[in-house]
Amino acid sequence: MLRSTIIFLSIAVLTSSCFSGGNTDAEAEEVNIYTHRHYEVDRQIFENFETETGIKVNLVKASADELIVRLENEGEQSPADLLFTVDAGRLTMAKEKGLFQPVTSEKLNAAIPAHLRDPEGNWFAQTLRARIFAYSKERVDPADLSTYEA
Repeated sequence: MLRSTIIFLSIAVLTSSCFSGGNTDAEAEEVNIYTHRHYEVDRQIFENFETETGIKVNLVKASADELIVRLENEGEQSPADLLFTVDAGRLTMAKEKGLFQPVTSEKLNAAIPAHLRDPEGNWFAQTLRARIFAYSKERVDPADLSTYEA
């Protein structure tokens, strides 16, 4: 939990000052997060972030596709500081649409292995998912499971 909190806090702080719309001085104590995620741990991370930094977290929740369309429509005037979603495919699509501004950070690069971040600094992974296969030893011969398709 602590590592993901540190990674998220770093990303939020860095991107709050880096998005193309940018915050004015009056808005500097807020971070606007567009999120598709719906996990309890996120709520805890946001609360910890607010407590530790004094920066208010404003959430806009919708599907990843709706958030990407919203970012496109808002363009340079978007109040979004961070897109927080669960799908690497959506991150790639948003990057290809030019919706991100790259972040250069020694802290993020040190905390997040290269294979878990965009080589150009457009996104950083916070978590990974394991895709596992389960089978019945009584009904399936493991030799028949030599490929993903099997």
